[in-house]
Amino acid sequence: MFTGTPEVYRSAGWETFPAPSWHGVLPAAVAVPGHPHIRTAGPDDLPLLMALRERFDRERPLTTLRTAEDWRCRIPRWYDDSCLTLVTESTGGGGTAEPGGFVVARLPAHRTEIVEIALTGPAPAGTAHALLAAVADRARAAGRTEAVVRLPDIPEVRGAVRRLLPAAEAVTEYTGMARPLLAPREAVRATVTAPGAVHWFGDSF
Repeated sequence: MFTGTPEVYRSAGWETFPAPSWHGVLPAAVAVPGHPHIRTAGPDDLPLLMALRERFDRERPLTTLRTAEDWRCRIPRWYDDSCLTLVTESTGGGGTAEPGGFVVARLPAHRTEIVEIALTGPAPAGTAHALLAAVADRARAAGRTEAVVRLPDIPEVRGAVRRLLPAAEAVTEYTGMARPLLAPREAVRATVTAPGAVHWFGDSF
């Protein structure tokens, strides 16, 4: 469960768990590094995003996995037309486009919220930097001045945040809550606090 009022649920056995985030001011000019082509994803890219997400999560145990129904029914509602989804592509040896990852950002007033990333291919650190820089460039062009990054705390993400937002403040957020049902409380907590794991949600109330 994800909520902005956790105290309401503690008496029913729910406990908060930490999630990393970084908060900073976008640079006035954002340099997007040389990298395989970055483009905006469209509705026809859904199978591509699914494949990238699956490949990225395959080696990261304890991450919540999405079902086909999630992708078909929930993702279009979670990430509506106000969101920005960017995909990296390069031209392979056979002349075909080879994706390297994607990023999703929301653009509320005054800031951008980077909420999802998937990194594949041989250079995930470079891909992460290019994707975050491309989001920042588009956010600045749209008049946003601040950024909140809510991505897994892995070396590639930390490095990209430091390069893009060198003065960013690391903030631990506690909107996620978990309650054991059939598993021991310690096992549940180990799952939701696993380093680098991501637990998706469509609403926080």
